[in-house]
Amino acid sequence: MELDETQFEKFIGLFSIRPEDFPYNQDVRLNIKSLRQNQIDKQLFFDVLFSFIDIIKEPEAYYPPSSMNDLKNLFLIIDSSNIDELKQQCFYYYLLKDWGKSETYANQILLPFNFRQLIDGYYALDHLNFEEALDHFLQPDVLPNFPDKILETFYRHDKFFQMIRFVQFVNPPLDTFRKQECYTLALARHSFLSAFNFMKKCMQPLVLWEGLLHVVLDSNDKDSCKLIVSLPLTEEEVDIMVSVLSSKKEPLYLDTLLAFLIQSGRIHEACQLASSNLYLDKSPIFAALQRLGVS
Repeated sequence: MELDETQFEKFIGLFSIRPEDFPYNQDVRLNIKSLRQNQIDKQLFFDVLFSFIDIIKEPEAYYPPSSMNDLKNLFLIIDSSNIDELKQQCFYYYLLKDWGKSETYANQILLPFNFRQLIDGYYALDHLNFEEALDHFLQPDVLPNFPDKILETFYRHDKFFQMIRFVQFVNPPLDTFRKQECYTLALARHSFLSAFNFMKKCMQPLVLWEGLLHVVLDSNDKDSCKLIVSLPLTEEEVDIMVSVLSSKKEPLYLDTLLAFLIQSGRIHEACQLASSNLYLDKSPIFAALQRLGVS
């Protein structure tokens, strides 16, 4: 594919034809490919956007470009596409971030502030800069159009606080079980009670309840475990909790189960549990029961 005169002028106005200015050296290309592999679906946000151009089936074959000719081909695909001018400008703005020329370009063409922020957010997430991405997404009038991928990206990289803020400020619809699951389990890391209350309004709440228990126990969250034993639970929730707590012979699991049995008046079961386990046999809770003459 060759550039005509008009396209050539536009191309050199955007980029540079000097070899020393070409930013996509081997290290940069390898880094971008590595970042792609770190995405949940093996696709950068650039790839998702680029695939909206009808003729593009494998966006990863075009970005990052390996040579000036590859860059020209990428430019031609965007320039010749049926997408509107503003979307084309957003593609160029993203690419020019690799060149360190995006701000100059955006100011020259008066790219709307909300579109700058949106692309900045996608670029930041592509480079796994999570807090920076969130700052861009929370700017006024920015409407991220891939909320599912954003949520999953935050969650898969354990950026639970950023995910919670994104949901609470952007308010994307949590209309699938997966989105509800991600938000509930992220919320559990910061407020177990809030996560429990949200769980009640979700699809498959019992599945989420089991997930909540594992999050709290596996993170050794003793404060939340104290809350668990005093919650007003349904019979099904109790059965799931006892099953989970009985699944491991680890101190927090055993302590929480013992406390729950005592809290719910199942003293005989509590004593049986404590006497059959060396760890609990030395537990201050069991010692207190013995001092009261309960065994």
